[in-house]
Amino acid sequence: TKTERAYLIGAFLGDGCSYDGFDMQVKDKEFADYVASLISKITAKNITAKKYSRIKRNPIEIGFRVRVSNKNMKEWLEKTTKDKSVIPKFNSEKELLNFLSGFFDSEGWPEIDKKIIRANSSNKPGLYQIQELLNNMSIRSTIIQKYGRGNRSDNFTLSIQDRRSVELFY
Repeated sequence: TKTERAYLIGAFLGDGCSYDGFDMQVKDKEFADYVASLISKITAKNITAKKYSRIKRNPIEIGFRVRVSNKNMKEWLEKTTKDKSVIPKFNSEKELLNFLSGFFDSEGWPEIDKKIIRANSSNKPGLYQIQELLNNMSIRSTIIQKYGRGNRSDNFTLSIQDRRSVELFY
C-alpha cells in the first residue's frame, strides 16, 4: 500500500542504501523484520532479515541486515528521493505519518528519563526537511551540529523536547 511504501521510504532515508536494490543494517531485529516484510510485499520475494556480526573496534557489533537485489526497487527509491536528497510529497496525512515513523524507527531514539525524542543524520538538508514537516504538525524541534573528526563527516541531531511537542509526536 502507499502507507507501507511511505514507511519504507522513511527507513531508506534513515539507514538504507540502494546499492542495486535495497540494503540496510540495523541493531533492532523487530524493525529489520518489519522492513523485510514490507519489501517482501512490494517485490513478491521472500525477504528476511539476516543476523550479522563484525568487528568494529571493541566489542563485536551484532545486528540484522535486510538486503534485496531488485533493479525496479533501486530505481524507485532513487527517483522518489532524488538519490536521498529530497523528501517526497505525500498525498495523505497517513502516508506522511508512516514516512516519519519509518525515519524515526531507523534514525531516532527516545530519551525516556529526559522526555526527549532525537534523530541523528549526516544529511543536513534532509533533517531540515524533516524538521519542516514536524513544524507543519505543530511539533517544535531543534537541530544541532556535531563536527566530525578526522575522516568522519559532520553529524546533525534533531531534538523534540518540549512536553507538548513530545506528546503530539506520540
